[in-house]
Formats: sequence, C-alpha cells, structure tokens
Amino acid sequence: YEYATLLRSMNKPQAALKVFDSIIDTTEKQEYSYSLGKIFAAKASLLQQQGDIKNAGLNAEQALRIFQLNKDTVGTARILTLLARMANHQANYHLAEERLHQALETLSEVDYALGEGAILNELIYTLMVQGKHESAWTYNNRLLKIAIQIKYKAMHLSALRAFFDMSRVQYRWQEASHYLKEYQKLAIQTEDKRRQTKAHLMQLDLWLDQGITNALSDKIDLVQSHIDDSNEFRMQPTLSIKKARFQWLTGLFETAIETLEIAK
Repeated sequence: YEYATLLRSMNKPQAALKVFDSIIDTTEKQEYSYSLGKIFAAKASLLQQQGDIKNAGLNAEQALRIFQLNKDTVGTARILTLLARMANHQANYHLAEERLHQALETLSEVDYALGEGAILNELIYTLMVQGKHESAWTYNNRLLKIAIQIKYKAMHLSALRAFFDMSRVQYRWQEASHYLKEYQKLAIQTEDKRRQTKAHLMQLDLWLDQGITNALSDKIDLVQSHIDDSNEFRMQPTLSIKKARFQWLTGLFETAIETLEIAK
C-alpha cells in the first residue's frame, strides 16, 4: 500500500493502479475486509483523478459497502466525499450536496476536525459552482476556523483560495487581492513551492479578469519554468488556458485558439 502511494505521489498512476490491483487480489483471498476497503478507496481516488469516473465509482461503492459493514465512521465519510467529488465532475450538483451532507452527518458521531474540514472543502466548491456564494462563504468561515484551530496550513490555504475565487467571480477585486496576498504569504511561510506557483496562477486570473496585461508575460514564464523544472505536468493545461486568454486580450486570436487546442 505504501509503495502504491509512493508511485502515485511520483505521478506514476498506471504503476500505482497495478500495485493496488495486486493488493486487492491478495487481500480478497485472505478476506481482510477492513484493509480491502482502504485499498478500494485509494484505487477509486486515483481512478477519479485520472478521469475514469465509471471505474472509480465502482471501486468507491465497494469501499463504501465495506466501511459501512465494519461501522467505520471516518472511512464512510471519506468515501461519501469522494463520491460527491465524482458527482461534481459529472455536474450532478444535487447528488454531490446530498452525499456531502450525509458525510457531515456521519462524521458528527466522532471528533475529527480534519475530516470535517475535508468535507467542508468539497461542499464549498459544490456550492460555489452553482453560484450559492452566501452559503459557501458561511461554510468557508467554518473551514477557516477549523484550519486555524488544528494549525493545518493546507486547509488554511484552501479556505483562502475559496475566499479569493468567490471574491473574483463577484468582481470584488479589492477583496480578491487581499485573499491572494494572504495566500501568497502563507505559501511562502510554509515553503510550499507548489502553492507558491498556484498563487502565481491565481494572480494571472485576477489580472486577466481585469484586462491588465503589462506584467502577464513574465508571470507566465515564471510558472512555465516551475512546470518544466518540477515535472508538474498537470498544471500545464491550466497555464495554457491563461496564456490563451492573454493572447486573446492582445489580439492574437488565431494563436489563442491554437493554444487552447493544445491544452485540450
């Protein structure tokens, strides 16, 4: 399991999936149902990241059944959250909300702030994409409070990102700039290079939304250097979309379309 997790973190998903499958074969023969639930959940999460929602869903349902049979409250809440994420990817927001509220209710039986924060993070996104910003803002305040209480920087950064995104979508530029600065400051404090780069991407969005183009080229080059140096290839389409927006704003319409085709 640890080896598969390591392969996953090294961006070797196919190799990790093969290891998960070999563990499932061994575990099924030995009937360690609790361990099997953990493996199905990990495999489902990886498949979902790869865009294989159908097989991810099948593995997630297997994990959910095992967790429920074992009365594993935390495992059940986690897999409900994963199922909600899949529903979000299929734009089934009503189902996603339903799953997430089930997860929160399940987790209310135990004192597990980190798990509650993970569910809230997904719920906030689900509400945001539907334009339910008032509810999302309330839940995000709750998420930020948990993050500060348990001193979990990643959760803190996630809450700041949500505040930034909501402010930006509503054209509240001053608020968006404030939350971006807070995000950048925390990413630097924690020496998190990946999130520092994400802050650059956020800055690009903010400038593009306002039609500010004078510093965009240098910022795009900075992010591209990070992608090239760290093999952070999943960021490439995101950067390319922003680059296309920049090209469009500066009148390079055909080039912008070509950039989007490559990103696609």
